Amino acid sequence: MRRIKIYEAGPIDQEADGGLGWRATLFPVLNRLGDIVKPKDVEERQREFRKLREESKDFVNSLLYYQLAAKIVEESVELVKECDIVVAYLTPLTVTCGTHMELLLAKQLGKPVYIYSDGYRIVDMPTFLVGNGFRICSTLEELTESIEYRSLGGYYQF
Repeated sequence: MRRIKIYEAGPIDQEADGGLGWRATLFPVLNRLGDIVKPKDVEERQREFRKLREESKDFVNSLLYYQLAAKIVEESVELVKECDIVVAYLTPLTVTCGTHMELLLAKQLGKPVYIYSDGYRIVDMPTFLVGNGFRICSTLEELTESIEYRSLGGYYQF
């Protein structure tokens, strides 16, 4: 049986650690359930982004900054298209834009979306996430069970 392709989404830009903390939490779980797809050099690109921000007084108008951002978006869109499911790390306190865009793209493409909310309940989450029918899981165990259930042909009714 083919392993499912999982796109791992979550905040990077506004995270002090560049998203390494939540990725370290999700990686062992997702790696057991399928193959994680992400840009090959996402960490290197984030380092480039941070360096540009620190070095440039006027980074907003930097052509290099725009080009780097466009490349990251382009690669992310392609990976969402080729994956089977999207799993995102989001809490009510998460500051992100790209992750929400990736989730909407996945929904438009008919891909299942799972959100690991790190202990927050569904009633704590933004209405927009709940209203889109994304499966919100407050624990890693719930996330695992939800993905395994879907992989076996089960579907949730919302």
